[in-house]
Parts: sequence; C-alpha cells; structure tokens
Amino acid sequence: MDKDLDKENNTENIDKKSETEENKNDSETASESANNTEEISIEEEFKQSKIRLKKRLIYSSVTVVILVLLASLFAAYGEKAYFEDNRLMMDTVITIKGYGFKGYLGMQAAFKKISEIEKLTSFYYGNSQLAKLNATGYHPYDFNNKFGRDLLREIAMGAKFYYESTEGYFDPSFAALHEIYGFHTQNKAGRLPSDDEIKNILLKCGFTHVLRFEENGIKLDKESMIDFGGITGGYAIVYAREILKASGCNTFLIDDSGDIWFQGEKPDKSPWTIAVRDPRDNSSLAKIVSTKPLAISTSGDYERFIVVDGKQYGHIMNPKTGRPADYYDSVTVVTNDPIQSDVLSTAVFAMPPDMAFEWVEKKHLAALFLTKEGKVHLSSEGKKYFSEVKE
Repeated sequence: MDKDLDKENNTENIDKKSETEENKNDSETASESANNTEEISIEEEFKQSKIRLKKRLIYSSVTVVILVLLASLFAAYGEKAYFEDNRLMMDTVITIKGYGFKGYLGMQAAFKKISEIEKLTSFYYGNSQLAKLNATGYHPYDFNNKFGRDLLREIAMGAKFYYESTEGYFDPSFAALHEIYGFHTQNKAGRLPSDDEIKNILLKCGFTHVLRFEENGIKLDKESMIDFGGITGGYAIVYAREILKASGCNTFLIDDSGDIWFQGEKPDKSPWTIAVRDPRDNSSLAKIVSTKPLAISTSGDYERFIVVDGKQYGHIMNPKTGRPADYYDSVTVVTNDPIQSDVLSTAVFAMPPDMAFEWVEKKHLAALFLTKEGKVHLSSEGKKYFSEVKE
C-alpha cells in the first residue's frame, strides 16, 4: 500500500513535472512565436512604408509635371485669350477688345479712366469742369488730381491748335449754335433760326475769340458755350491705349462709336479688318485692312440730328454760314493719331466739297467721302488704305 502510494505520488510528481515542462515549452514557443511575429511586423511595416514613399514620390512627380504643363499651356493660351466688353459712356457705347490675359485687367482700368475723363469734360454733366466753365465763364486750373495735370486745359489747348490749323472748321464754340437749333433737347425736335439770329450768335462763336488762357485759369466770354465732344473721344482713346499697353497688353481695339484705334498682331496672324458703314443701308461702304496700328474716325449726320418739318439736319456746322453742313452723308479719315483723326473727320465734314477735296490732298490725308448725291470720293492717300469701296 505504501508502495502503491509512493507509486501514485511518484506518478503524480512525474505528471506535474511533465505538465510543468509542457507549460514551459508552450510558453517558450509562444514567446518565440510572438518574437517572430514582431520581427515580421516591423519588416513588413518597413516594406509598406517604402512602398508608400515611392507612391508619394511618383504622385509628387506627376503633380509637378502636370503643374508645369498647365503653366506652359496657360502661358501659351494666355497670349491668345480673347477679351471684350462695352460700356455706355461719353454719350455713346464704347467697346474694348483684344488678346492676352493681362489685357482684361487693363481693359477694366481703361474703362475707369474714360469714366474719369467723362466726369471732367462732359457737356451734359452738371458737375463737370466743362459745365462749370460754361455756367460761370471761368475754369481755375487744377493740377492736384488723378491725371497730375489739368485735363480740361490740355484738351482746350489741343482744340485751339486744331481750330487754327483747320481755318476754324473745327470749332467747339459752336455749342452756342447747337443751343438755338435745339440740338440739346432730348426729342430731336429742333428749329431753324432766322438769318438775324444766326448773325448774332456767330458773334459769340469762334474758339480763340471767345476763350482765353490766363495765368491761373481759362476764361470764356459771356453767352458763349464750349462743347469738346469732337475731340474728347480722341483723348479718351489715347489714355485708354496707354493704360492697356502699360498692363502688358499689346493687341487690342478701342471703338468709341466711330472713333477707332487698333494695334498689335492677332494670335492667328490675321490683319485687323474695319468695315466703314454705309449709312444709307447699313452695309459696308469700304474696308480698311491692316496689321499696323491705325486711327480711324467717321463723322456723319445720321446719329446726332434734329428734324424740322420732316427734314433731318446734322449737328456739324459750317462756320461761315452758321448752318448745318449738308454736303455729305459721311466722311471717314485714317491717321496714326486718335486725336487727329477724331478732329479732322469733323472739320473736313464741315468744309464744302471743293475746299475739302483740295484740303485733304494738301495735307496728305487719307479720307473717304460719301456725298449727299451718293458719290464716293477717295483722296490720293486714301487709296492706300481703303479697299472694296462700293461704287
């Protein structure tokens, strides 16, 4: 019995020892397995991190390539990008269009400048400097403004030059004549003044006779009036042109309802093509095709006029008679200066045909006349610029 008990005890001890060894082996195996798992995880994580890094590098490289391509495409397309807008200002619709991304911002600045010019020089704005000159007879020079100069004085000096060089056929003081004819009314219902009225009012006209430049300002005779509408458009185009050029845009067109300036090479290398309107049927009277910068101005009696007894009278006056010039339907002039073309189309329109045809030849001026009889007359210089002229 004791042996059996010893045997049982020995067997139990053996079992416990075996169990202990098994547990120890299991523990060592588990520990080794855990260690192996940890080693595999670190190695795997390292591999995964390398893969992720490689993907990021590939993604970054692709992104850089795409950005470079987009930048290249934008740079290439930026010069071809077309812009255009029009605004109602200066008593007409002004359009600016051109090419190049920078030109869009330049266009906005150009419109802003034209608006500033209008506010200073408009005949119709009650608070403009010109309106105050007409009302009070005096304009004190103002050099502390956005222009850094007295714009009204600058325009008045230009008007004086052209008044003298056109023998008085460009005369902003004809605003007094417009008043008695009724051109300043909104409904175009005018009147024909008598010969005595014309004679009296002509005494209040003549630009250099009624307006004087003094040391500190401009003085205007009593009952005289000035309207710079025949020259301000040219100045507005010049200011707008310089703003567009300063913005980095070199290919554009400015259209001040009949006064046009264009310059620069289009992206497709095609020339600028301007159609001269035939006021009789709104078709094309002639075309001007050019790759070089040009200023084109057309004056006519079909937009600003009065109607008396069913007959239409235009606003451009003959300074010798004080009566509306009725020799032409339109006159178009081409020069390389927007101010010059703006003024001379008006001045030539006021001249009788014999004088006008001789004057443009003497001045080597490119001009196209559409007479009241429906005949087209081209100056010698005009034949170099006008094509597809309607017979």
